[in-house]
Amino acid sequence: MTPNSSGKRTRRWFLRGAAGTALVGTGVSGSTVLADDHSKSNDDRADATVSDAERMNAALICDVDMSMQFDNRMRLGGPSSDRDGAVHITSGGEQTRDYVCTTVDLRDADFQLGRLNQSGLLTYDYYTGEAHGHASPDEVFLILRQRRGQRESYHVAYRTLDEGAVGEWRTRDVSSELNEDGWRSVEVPADEIDVESELVQTTTEAIEERIASLAQQETFRNVVSRFGGNTEVLAASIGNGRLMEAVVSDVYYDNFQAGDDTKPIPAILHMSPNFEDDSVTLSLTDENVGVSLEDVDHDSVRLSRYAPIGLPITGTDVERESIAAQSVSVDGDQLRVQFDDSAVSSAVGESGTTMIYGAFDMDRPVTFIASGKRD
Repeated sequence: MTPNSSGKRTRRWFLRGAAGTALVGTGVSGSTVLADDHSKSNDDRADATVSDAERMNAALICDVDMSMQFDNRMRLGGPSSDRDGAVHITSGGEQTRDYVCTTVDLRDADFQLGRLNQSGLLTYDYYTGEAHGHASPDEVFLILRQRRGQRESYHVAYRTLDEGAVGEWRTRDVSSELNEDGWRSVEVPADEIDVESELVQTTTEAIEERIASLAQQETFRNVVSRFGGNTEVLAASIGNGRLMEAVVSDVYYDNFQAGDDTKPIPAILHMSPNFEDDSVTLSLTDENVGVSLEDVDHDSVRLSRYAPIGLPITGTDVERESIAAQSVSVDGDQLRVQFDDSAVSSAVGESGTTMIYGAFDMDRPVTFIASGKRD
């Protein structure tokens, strides 16, 4: 079963997650980091380009309730002008089970759990809005690699935190939580990570097969004791939403600190589409700070059939069958995109529901997605 299956199979893939957790979304984004790290030699990593490194920093949005649209979304900007660099996760005041997660690559920080086990080494700020209706700051996930002799194993460990403060900035010190109770984890088999064909899809399946057990799994205390001080921390993810319960999201994240470095928090922005005869016009759904349609990387814009996880996951059939835009232009507050009409039908499929997506060319990892039904 893959995340691109339709109907009941897709719904079941999401619902098998432990109640109230979002390991599905983070398993996908985290597995991208694992797969990339596992499949590259040291020489390959030394020769990696900036774009190779940046693509590990990414946000995902998941249509859990299968409404064929993404109701929990991200925007750039804080609750006040002094936090313009913040990322806002919002459902626009509406209840939804859709989920958002954003992953920050930590491989250049050279973190091991033993070293990370010091207050202040891995932190981020959060602000809970008045409309927020569930845990805040919610989930954090650590993508781990454990080495024992010649054997490597990969794990996703996560913990939920709910401090309940509204209307003020607070700091979550993830490094100080490593010895606390409330952790759960799932193993990603190393022999399924370096599969060249459908790389991430295979890894997602491996995670999905183990998610069902989390509903009965007891939490454990102390990640360092569980995995060992030499276990590497490859990435961290922030997750927000509820798979099993419709809730309102209204929370901001900012100032992600890894040691002495401030890491930009990846974002995926929502656009609203208007389909015309031979093109589609896109406009940003929400007001965003520090980004413009002029910043869109024209070569990145693509069209695919609808999938419940956006952006489409590299290696899946949805991504492989997507098509590139023929032309992209900006007209005021709209992005006009044209595709080869003869190729659109095969890319979209029978449902007619499409996704148009791409990336912004800027100094932080920001992508966009739009979904809608093409007449």
